[in-house]
Amino acid sequence: MGYLGHDGPQRRDWRGAGGRCDFRVSLSRTSAAPSADQTAKTLAYLVPVGKGLILDLFDGEDWVPRRIKYDPDSANQRDVVPTDLAVMTTTTVPYDLFVRWRGGRAETKLVAWASATARTGASIAAPWLHESGLGMHEGILCRADGSAGAAAAGRLDPYWRYVATLYPSASGQCEDSIAKRLVSNALNREWRYMSVVDTTNTWTYNTAAWRQANASAANQVAFVLGLAGVAVAADVLGMYYAGTGSFCQVGIGLDSTTVNSAQIVQGEHSDGNARGVFGKYDGCPSIGYHYLAWLEIVNGTTTWVGDLGGTYGPMQSGLRARVLA
Repeated sequence: MGYLGHDGPQRRDWRGAGGRCDFRVSLSRTSAAPSADQTAKTLAYLVPVGKGLILDLFDGEDWVPRRIKYDPDSANQRDVVPTDLAVMTTTTVPYDLFVRWRGGRAETKLVAWASATARTGASIAAPWLHESGLGMHEGILCRADGSAGAAAAGRLDPYWRYVATLYPSASGQCEDSIAKRLVSNALNREWRYMSVVDTTNTWTYNTAAWRQANASAANQVAFVLGLAGVAVAADVLGMYYAGTGSFCQVGIGLDSTTVNSAQIVQGEHSDGNARGVFGKYDGCPSIGYHYLAWLEIVNGTTTWVGDLGGTYGPMQSGLRARVLA
């Protein structure tokens, strides 16, 4: 059975895949997946990923295709459905972004989690409770927790459709950058890349214990996941020169600076010459806020190389990662 949207009759072929959503939540007013770093942003926007402007929203009986207004060139903020991030005052928990249709237009709301890795417990059960702690109505994710403002405890609130999770970079602010991917979309996810390098020429370490590279808290990247089963991948390269017989490795710590989570880790006994070692992580971390730390470990006196000051041409140790967000 067809129904009328902004561009004529359409079929509900997308319903089982989460309902039609032509948008991503972005910290940029004009780009759904901005390549430039978005830092210290105080507004989030619904930005279309193509030519469509439809978002299925619940009307009390069915999921109805609503045409969302989007005019990035307008001076009126109401023409781009902005979400004020001022309510994100607790900087240690993620916030879910929901959308509903009211008074002929879309409106949004942010709801805080209970902790960095868990939503406020919902009192409903499967199949209406999604594994990520959200409600699910006819295959579409929505609000479920009465204590967080749903219609009533123990009941779904499908009027509020879930579209994204954000994590504050500071009170009332969010970030989507090469260092921190703090916006996680429910649909239309794309690979978002992260990386960190250390431009220190060299540093030394001689202990057989994992630590953050160069003992620097800056040597990590961070991200947030709103849904379970989302892929994350990372690689790390460390260059060094050490005394003969020293054994050197680099790793990747998921939410740890002392425990390696990389599944593939190279190690080498030094012969006194410059060498490189690498590590690789692939996984689906649990929902919530996470970081990936660049780690190092040795069992002899070792000089690690950041970029060696460019003495012998381009050289750079570092960590790179990507997340579907």
